[in-house]
Amino acid sequence: MREGMIALQLDGRRYEIRRRHLELLDNIRNLGSLTKASKALGITYKTGLSWIKSAETSLKSELVIPQKGGVKGGGSLVTEHGLKVIETYYKAMTTLNAEFTKDFLELKMSARNALEGKVSNVKYDHEICLVEIQLETPQTVKAVITTDSAKRLEIKRGAKMFAVIKATEVMVAR
Repeated sequence: MREGMIALQLDGRRYEIRRRHLELLDNIRNLGSLTKASKALGITYKTGLSWIKSAETSLKSELVIPQKGGVKGGGSLVTEHGLKVIETYYKAMTTLNAEFTKDFLELKMSARNALEGKVSNVKYDHEICLVEIQLETPQTVKAVITTDSAKRLEIKRGAKMFAVIKATEVMVAR
């Protein structure tokens, strides 16, 4: 595989796509604009547009839908297939680089407390699920998440997971 390329397995087929093109696609998802996404990567709009067209050709699918302007200007929406490509990219990167997930969580969620462990127990209910994660230190962290999220994350006993702790308030008492 050529340098700077990522191999993705989508719908039973293998594709090669440039990592920078995937980063641009993810930036469009986050910022809602090809112009803003290009600027964030330090490239021109024209280069960004070229990268998206190249990615769409490689993947044989539309990834971005331009939105017509208005009072606040237009924008760009990432298609359902584009979202699937981004998700597949993150799964591939997590497999290639063990620190990728933690770095990604810290970057995208501004959460500095991402504790790694293994799922020691999962209790499913109709709407919610209790996940217990055994940390390397002899501690267990418990989280209540939706059952849909647990299924989407494929949470099962023994799986490596992160408990991301995001405190929005700190209380002090005497």
